[in-house]
Amino acid sequence: MVNNKKSMDKFYCEKCQRIFEAMGVKKEYTSPIYGPCWKYVAQCPQCGAKCDEHRQMSSGRKNSFDFDSYVKNLKNQGGSCNPGGGCCG
Repeated sequence: MVNNKKSMDKFYCEKCQRIFEAMGVKKEYTSPIYGPCWKYVAQCPQCGAKCDEHRQMSSGRKNSFDFDSYVKNLKNQGGSCNPGGGCCG
């Protein structure tokens, strides 16, 4: 691993479910699908796990489709969520 970053970035620990700032370390790996890849990782200060960079979901993606309201609307129209019932196959 080679550290090429000069600034602090935000990382997310899935184990602790917290966001923290740290100096990232470049990790190179080979993906079976994409081939040679790299990403920045940092060690969680609380639990020591290796964590990926924190990616904020854009507001357009968060609110683009409300599946629960869609299903509720279908049920109100007489549909169901049973196999062959219309909304789920």
